[in-house]
Amino acid sequence: LRLGINRTWDSRWYANTGEYGKLLHEDMAIRKMLMDTLKQAAISKVVIERPHKKCRVSIHSGRPGVVGMAAVTNKAVESGLDSVLTICGMISISLGITNLLPIGMLDGGQILLAIVELFNRGKRLSYKLQTTFLTAGMAFMLVLFLLITRQDIIRWVLPK
Repeated sequence: LRLGINRTWDSRWYANTGEYGKLLHEDMAIRKMLMDTLKQAAISKVVIERPHKKCRVSIHSGRPGVVGMAAVTNKAVESGLDSVLTICGMISISLGITNLLPIGMLDGGQILLAIVELFNRGKRLSYKLQTTFLTAGMAFMLVLFLLITRQDIIRWVLPK
């Protein structure tokens, strides 16, 4: 049995004769700039694709929590109003999507309870069952918040 590490390319492009060195140096400069300016974003991978006369950069990163978002927002403030508005929009979209998760205390949890009642021929669930569902959701969110905050603090105190 042979085990190996399978890894996809971090750059996907073809260079004409004489352009390879120039494009390679551009890729390295883009990666260095991203890693330097977005240290707190927990970037795991940067993929650079170059379709015909274009450059597409995909950044794969961990989602920062409260502490990480403070650091990212601080960088955005230094960059200007455009960056701040982009960050605000991304936070709003993330919160909206997260709010739809079927977890007890979120809107998605309430939607789930309404769907369960609908399939239960309109009968409401018992108060005890609803309370258990909401308490479990609250506990899950609290543990998740603490784990994400711990991870952000570790990233902040011990940067790579």
